Amino acid sequence: MAGNKTKLLQKQIDKLNDDDFDLNAWKNGATMVLERIFGPQNRKITAIEQIKYELSSWSLRDAKGSRSQLESCKQQGREILLTAIDELELLGAPGDAEKGSPIADMLEEALGLELKVADFKKVIEWVGSDEKAEQKRKKLEPIFENLHKDAMENIIMALLTSETVRVAFQTKED
Repeated sequence: MAGNKTKLLQKQIDKLNDDDFDLNAWKNGATMVLERIFGPQNRKITAIEQIKYELSSWSLRDAKGSRSQLESCKQQGREILLTAIDELELLGAPGDAEKGSPIADMLEEALGLELKVADFKKVIEWVGSDEKAEQKRKKLEPIFENLHKDAMENIIMALLTSETVRVAFQTKED
């Protein structure tokens, strides 16, 4: 699934090289793609929206300066979308609960170490369901209320020491 999303983002990057490039049209398209993948409140969307091409009297007189300004806008857009592609490849899309995504794998491993097989199967089924978070929580509470404190600590430690979380925090620092 991440492959299709990265292809979609790559198409937006490729559009930066079009001969008839229009910054505002590109920003609208890139924003729609990012919103579809990451949700409407994602910071990448805000960053794309903040890319500005100034048409001041100075840049109008200096054609070379305005051209480099457009290239700067394109470079900003390219970097934002390349970062989005890296995020998808390393972490998957937000909310991805598909089998095989790094986040789902990490959760399954941490829970599988501490839960009984029957409870583990229920948790995986409920977490992946389309029910509202409140309904899921009501179903999950009895399982986690009965876990020993050490088991809960082990689950949290397994999550916090996973490679997926390590990479996510390294990416966040950059």
